[in-house]
Amino acid sequence: MNWKHAAAVLGAIGLMGALIAQAPCASAWVHWGFAADVCPAGTPRAALGVRGSLPQRGAAGGLRVEARALWRSADSPLTRTTPLSRGRPALTLVVGDAPQALPCEWARDHDAWSCAPTLPEDLPDGDHRLEVSWDGPLQPEPVTLDLPLYGPAVAHVLTDRPLYSPGDTVRFRALTLSAAGWVPAAARPGVWTVRDPSGQVVLEEPGTTDEWGVDTSSLPLSASAERGAWTVTWDSAGARAQATVRVEAIQLPGYTVEATPARPWFRRDEPVEVRLALRYRSGAPVADAAVTVQAEGTRAWPPPPSWTRPHTHRTDADGALTVTLPPAADLTDLARPILRVEATDAAGERVAKAVPLVLSVDPVQVEAVSAMDGLAEGWPNRVYLRLTSPDGQPLPDRDVTLTRRWDPRAPTLEARTDADGVAALELDPGAPVTVTLPEPPERAPRLETRPPVSVYSGYALTAARTTNVAELEQLEALAPHLGERCGVWIDQRDRALLTVATERGRVIRVTPGDGATSRCLGEALLGARLGEDTELYEVMLSLEPPRIPRLRADVKARAPTPVLAPIREALLAASPCVSASATSQPLETWLRWGLDGRTLDLEVVGDDAVAACLRRYMGRRTLPEDAGSDQGPVLLSVVAPEPPPADRVRVQTRPGWDFDVTVEGVGTGRWAPQPGTVPALRLRPSKAVVAPGEVFTVEALRGPDWRGDLPEWLTLTGPDRTTVRCPRTPSVTEDIPAACPAPDDTPAFRLQAPEQARGALVVAHGQVHVAVLVRADAAHTLRLSHRAEAYGPREMAVIDIDTQRPAVVSLTGVDEALGALAALPEPTELAEATLGAVSDQPAFPGLDALALATGQVRGDAAAAAILLRLSAEPPPLPPPVNVETEVAPPVDEARALAFYEQLAATRRAVRLWEAEARPGDKLDHAACAALWDEALARTGAADAFGVPLRLAELPDDLLAQAEPRRLVADAAWLPEDHEPWIPWVRRTQR
Repeated sequence: MNWKHAAAVLGAIGLMGALIAQAPCASAWVHWGFAADVCPAGTPRAALGVRGSLPQRGAAGGLRVEARALWRSADSPLTRTTPLSRGRPALTLVVGDAPQALPCEWARDHDAWSCAPTLPEDLPDGDHRLEVSWDGPLQPEPVTLDLPLYGPAVAHVLTDRPLYSPGDTVRFRALTLSAAGWVPAAARPGVWTVRDPSGQVVLEEPGTTDEWGVDTSSLPLSASAERGAWTVTWDSAGARAQATVRVEAIQLPGYTVEATPARPWFRRDEPVEVRLALRYRSGAPVADAAVTVQAEGTRAWPPPPSWTRPHTHRTDADGALTVTLPPAADLTDLARPILRVEATDAAGERVAKAVPLVLSVDPVQVEAVSAMDGLAEGWPNRVYLRLTSPDGQPLPDRDVTLTRRWDPRAPTLEARTDADGVAALELDPGAPVTVTLPEPPERAPRLETRPPVSVYSGYALTAARTTNVAELEQLEALAPHLGERCGVWIDQRDRALLTVATERGRVIRVTPGDGATSRCLGEALLGARLGEDTELYEVMLSLEPPRIPRLRADVKARAPTPVLAPIREALLAASPCVSASATSQPLETWLRWGLDGRTLDLEVVGDDAVAACLRRYMGRRTLPEDAGSDQGPVLLSVVAPEPPPADRVRVQTRPGWDFDVTVEGVGTGRWAPQPGTVPALRLRPSKAVVAPGEVFTVEALRGPDWRGDLPEWLTLTGPDRTTVRCPRTPSVTEDIPAACPAPDDTPAFRLQAPEQARGALVVAHGQVHVAVLVRADAAHTLRLSHRAEAYGPREMAVIDIDTQRPAVVSLTGVDEALGALAALPEPTELAEATLGAVSDQPAFPGLDALALATGQVRGDAAAAAILLRLSAEPPPLPPPVNVETEVAPPVDEARALAFYEQLAATRRAVRLWEAEARPGDKLDHAACAALWDEALARTGAADAFGVPLRLAELPDDLLAQAEPRRLVADAAWLPEDHEPWIPWVRRTQR
């Protein structure tokens, strides 16, 4: 060793000596790695604490580790804690039963150590473990953390039916698929949770998927199960799916209502016909059933009262009925009202049906989508037009002509629809113009009117009871006749009390109240059917003045009071002389009255049609008493009710463009786009659907607001969240990933779909992104066949299933009548769950991400239009697992266990002393302490640090249990003078 090395060693020794000299107990640092103000008694122990988040695949964790020494001094039994200064943590990843070191860059943070561990990229899914240990002079027990590692996945929950009765068993299954290729996620744990309508958890059950990624379970419902919506949830490491079922008393309808519009759609000048057919489940027709129909509209066209008023019809002997509604004359565009049908058969069972109707002004419907959400002036707009009939049927492979309505001299635009009825074209619309669009009619509020006569109450005087249901129905059936005959006499809201006598169910006499109205009602009731026997009824009728024009009298001369009532009754009787459409106005015709004692003459003065009619109701009348002699004029006027408010027709104006779109052989529709905005950057793939491993290109299209050159890099993210970054040109300075195809010098990016990818790929530059779907050519083929055309009750139905290759098949079978009570699952549910892409606002109805992924889209223009409204989000990663735990030696438990072993040994020693003691011997404190020490020498009882359990080491709660009076069997061996035990031990046993 040269002198330089010797100097370095001596310097290190000197530095260590200086550090040790500063610590009151050097042995604690040298032997155990922590600084202590006094030397530990016995052997120190250590605790290890870990908190933070565990690492996940593709995401680093964050752990903070603290190691503490647990020790005690010779002077006190209390446990003390001190951070360990020597040593550092270590991580071990245990995969199955194979441990492997997990490197991590540890950083000292005061008295703790921190690091951000990452997992190996090739780590398989499974329930792994992460062990945190301490490498130092003092070795605490390692902390073992559960590390469930599962990749992104999707799940789907299916129940055996959507509706259950209390007491049924709800059966459900979950299918979990890995996002990496949509293969079954086998042996993946999850948790079933079922909640009742109030949100209470009624089932929480763990489960594990089988080799096909399926787990099943069930829940028997009690007879008192709460009615309402229940939710069934499967959650497997972030892959979460839910199904909702209803629990209620189920009663399947005894018959069905089939409703078919006479045409797929109706023009506004055509009456709307709907054919109804009612059949019992046995196939027999439901004859003479009452069917009530009532239309509900939408904002596009609020139906008039002739549609919204309930109309009741009856089926014929074949259970058939045709309902006809008047033409929608004020329709302005396309409308889809609903016809509500409610049928009631002879047994009183009701079945409801909703019938969608389609009304249209034009034979062609035009819908458009573009990247600008409209059109941009002075820009080449690429627009996709979907052309359909009003009922939604596409118009494929047809020539299309666009004409500017505001400028018929401008050149027309030509296009052709693809196999899905979508046409692609580019146009510059020019400057926007003012477009006038008719809005739906604004319906006047419906005027609620009451019938002139209605039944208020009835009482059978002879039988001393209220009228029964049959008698009330008879009276209510008479009310329209009474109103029609006597309505002219009702000029104010009132009630009329009639006493009605019947004989063998026929009205023979009526005693009315005062006034012409009561007299008219009494006359109208004579001969009507009421009840079955001879009875005397008291009937109260409600009177409502009808909304008809009336004649009003203005008596100019001072007329005696007895004259006014006859004039008023005469004018009420003459109400038919006024047209129902008359307005409020004075009449040229007038009356002259003349009084002579009890005789009143009413003379009509005038020569028009009203005067001629009035003469039939005027003339001579007899008064009840002598009123004197006088005469005078009566001026007449018509008082008409306020007319109901009328419907209002409105128009809307806005900037935009207005095109006529003519489809070859079909007709013309209207397209009125609004101004849009060109995005700063757009991404346009060369294909909407690619095969696994296929190379495709993506164009980056700059708008007028873009600043700078074309982007140099795009990112491609797969369903399993694997991301690759690819360049546009080969001149980039960074290394090109192997997953990227070789770039060329064209403006488009070259990308490649991963071989194992299925579902949606996301291509992005910053916040601008577009989705491309990956679909393998090989698809499952499923064939179902049954072995019999029909089955009888309790027969076993046999269904043959052929999938061509191994597959998991989910089948649910329900009574088709259940579809009238709840929505049945759709065949596309599973495909939608595994798609990984959505169309929040589909490009066109029926043309969305699901249609594109399942091969239902055949046209290139339709596929390109769908991409403009397609968004994708890879399945979420499992949520981060946060931990906070500590492994510490059980110091208190070890001392308690040793104490009770020592106490039992001391108690045995006391029993032996009692057996050998002579009269006069006493077990005082000193003798008891000696017995404790003798037993301690035999047991060797010590605390967690190896320090013997002398009496002075015990805390007060344990020391109190070793008092002599609690150890002896006979208290006569104790001294009469009692000295407190605990103070004595603290004073004498140190």
